[in-house]
Amino acid sequence: MDTLQSLIRSRGLSIDRWNPEEELLVPGRGVGEEEKYMSLLDHYAARLLLREAIKCKSPSAWIKGRRAVERFCAPEAFDGFLTQFFDLGVLIPDETGRPLPRDAVGSFGGTYEWYVSQVLRRDFGCPSAWGVRFGGLDAGGDHDVVAIVSGRFLYMEVKTAPPKHVDLPEIASFVRRIADIGPDFAILHEDTHLRMKDKIVPLMVEALSSAAGVEVTFERLEREIFHLAGMIYVVNSKPDLRRNLKLVFRHHFMTGNPLAKMLISNMK
Repeated sequence: MDTLQSLIRSRGLSIDRWNPEEELLVPGRGVGEEEKYMSLLDHYAARLLLREAIKCKSPSAWIKGRRAVERFCAPEAFDGFLTQFFDLGVLIPDETGRPLPRDAVGSFGGTYEWYVSQVLRRDFGCPSAWGVRFGGLDAGGDHDVVAIVSGRFLYMEVKTAPPKHVDLPEIASFVRRIADIGPDFAILHEDTHLRMKDKIVPLMVEALSSAAGVEVTFERLEREIFHLAGMIYVVNSKPDLRRNLKLVFRHHFMTGNPLAKMLISNMK
């Protein structure tokens, strides 16, 4: 973390808070528990299950939530995920068998930010932090995930709500936070298998165009991954986060590489 702290300080930024644990739903410190938990959270349906367990406040709401999750996995897989969450102690069953979060957390958001930060650190070797709050900035709020990727400063906004629940003020706040800290590149990541083009990309275009005073255009990189000049990306989690991040990183560094651009241009 010293490397990340040094980079942040060298950019004239100060940190008021980072890596807050009070909103995390994570297992204890037993041998291998974090690795098992990470493997579980690699599954989109398992993340949806955990999200519903946190959100649902009654048995009837849980039944409805379970049906929603089973759109993405078979009942047997759902029960397998649930059993593993019980074994890890992250969820505990009430008298009706409904899963309850072991710790009182308001949403799945903080836990997913932690997960994304762990993926960056474990799979890509990137120093990273979640829930970062910088001091003295105009936009305020938390910067969900920040990291150093091959020497460049990355800021990720991470959302767990479906696209229909994301509105323009949220996206505009993301744009203001980009302007505040000046990362080398930024990613808006939605943990969803739904389309980005229908709502999220138009909101990004509107917010960025308003901020820049000129119309901007996003290009499709692949599937539901879009970019603006290889600097700002919109990414969902289908088929999985690691694959999509790998694609974004490669595109960003190739786009900013004059030698690669020259060779690619000549080869065409």
